[in-house]
Amino acid sequence: MTRTAVFLVLSSALFLSVGGCATGVGGTVCGNGDVEAGEECDDGVESASCDADCTFSVCGDGVTNYTAGEQCDESVDTATCSADCSLKGCGDGVVTPPEECDDGGESATCNDNCTTSVCGDGIWNQTAGELCDDGEPTETCTADCHILGCGNGVHDPWEDCDDGGDSATCDADCTQVFCGDGYVNGAAGESCDDQGESVGCNSDCTLTTCGDTVVNATAGEECDQGGETATCDGDCTYVSCGDNFTNAAAGEDCDQGGVDTGSCDADCTSAQCGDNYVNTAAGETCDEGGATATCTASCTSSSCGDSVVNTSAGEECDSGGVDTAACDADCTLVSCGDTHVNSPAGEECDDGLETAACTASCTISTCGDFIVNSTAGETCDQGGVDTATCDSNCTAATCGDFTVNSVAGETCDQGGTDTASCDSDCTAATCGDSYVNSAAGEQCDDGNSIDTDACSNACTSNTTCSSPLLTTDAGGTGYEMDVFDIQALTSITVTSLDTRFYSGSHDIIVYYRNERFSGYEQSSTGWLVAAPTFSTSISSDGRISIPFATPVTVPAGTYASFIVASVGTTYATGVSYTATGTTGSIYAQNADLAVYTGRGGNLFGGSIWNDRTWNGRVYYTCN
Repeated sequence: MTRTAVFLVLSSALFLSVGGCATGVGGTVCGNGDVEAGEECDDGVESASCDADCTFSVCGDGVTNYTAGEQCDESVDTATCSADCSLKGCGDGVVTPPEECDDGGESATCNDNCTTSVCGDGIWNQTAGELCDDGEPTETCTADCHILGCGNGVHDPWEDCDDGGDSATCDADCTQVFCGDGYVNGAAGESCDDQGESVGCNSDCTLTTCGDTVVNATAGEECDQGGETATCDGDCTYVSCGDNFTNAAAGEDCDQGGVDTGSCDADCTSAQCGDNYVNTAAGETCDEGGATATCTASCTSSSCGDSVVNTSAGEECDSGGVDTAACDADCTLVSCGDTHVNSPAGEECDDGLETAACTASCTISTCGDFIVNSTAGETCDQGGVDTATCDSNCTAATCGDFTVNSVAGETCDQGGTDTASCDSDCTAATCGDSYVNSAAGEQCDDGNSIDTDACSNACTSNTTCSSPLLTTDAGGTGYEMDVFDIQALTSITVTSLDTRFYSGSHDIIVYYRNERFSGYEQSSTGWLVAAPTFSTSISSDGRISIPFATPVTVPAGTYASFIVASVGTTYATGVSYTATGTTGSIYAQNADLAVYTGRGGNLFGGSIWNDRTWNGRVYYTCN
């Protein structure tokens, strides 16, 4: 067998037909759902994308595929099949002679038989607005293709109107619309029409509803303002307190039928203590808008002793009308000094203030109770015994009070004056105690046992005293103060200084120290007061006597220094002194003492000048 013969045999075998399906070499079958050699597709059956011969579905391929929407497929446009694989004919949307038009069905210009739509053509075209078309006027159809009678949309002479049915102005029975005609026209906005007001229908042809702002008396409405208002309740009845309907717009908090209840007053306000309305159902016995002298804040009648504190009635507390530790029986707070004796609060008395019989702490006043009662004459109270500061009679321990207080160091007390037996410092008068007690007959007392010195052992003087000693009275300059030293040549006690001042007013003070002043004159530290401040004035320059409250004793051979000041004065207005001598040098002396030239200027700070001599007399006694 030649090669050609073999090929023909194989080719024939490849295209054997098995069961209507092409079968190829190796069992290839179109329609088995598997795309095999020689196939473009295989969906098992005809599909929108695959023809039954297993080729892709394409309009114009000569295979009509109905699943793909093809009506025909002759590969090209023919007399019966369009190039888009649709059958040619009326209604296909393609104008094909002898068709006058083809809109794929009835339209306003084309009848469904593909003729041009014209009223009178005998074809009824509703899309063109025809209600009928008998080809000519008949008993039922007019020449303009309208049905004769009401509802044809043509206003015939015997009709009020004709809109072809209900409209906003015309009823379906071809009469003019008006509410009350007994015909419900929804197009005109009617919900009902009972030819007037009824229980279910308002006079404006709307359904009856409380809150629709239409008053329907037939339905039992007294008012209707679209909801609750100050004059109309939400149930369409007039507002009235006591109607059991709470109308907040009318100012009602509640409405219990016009009677008092536990939560509502008869005037339709909430039951509230303080509303000026007495609601006995709510437990009130009074209500004055708050606490008053007769009514408590809890709306009960006010009374001291009712255990309710009513500040408007003047109550500060209320303990039930009895004294307690915090509250008096008269409803005032416990306070020592209120003149009410409250025993539970620990009061023994209460005179309203400290008296001779009652202390400020409301206890019975007794010297020795450790409470100082000045009204009873007490200046101290140390429990009725002498202490260093207080006598047992509750007066301050003071030398001169005629009470001998040994704890305070007193051995006697004659009222603070020298007597034959007692010195003014409340020690026993004794010659040799260094204190001169003239009432005891002493002329001097140097405290030693030398009988031949200036003072004998019997405290009589062995010398003649040359007091006073004058420095100078020349003046010439001056300032706020002058400071100077003295030296005792015998033991003396300085008792006063007569000092020269400028005319005018002066606040005078004298300081001293038991040493020379050098280095200390500009500081107040260490200086003692010999003469406390006193005020005086002079009309012309001259000396003023300055007695010492504290006499200054200067032992023989020792020094003392003094500052005399007119506080607050300036140049040529205060102490008058002389610019002479040399600071630290003796300016004047006698057999008893020597006075040295000092310095003058501001008191304790500021300007100060050397070589200033104090003007005046030193008064002293010889010891």
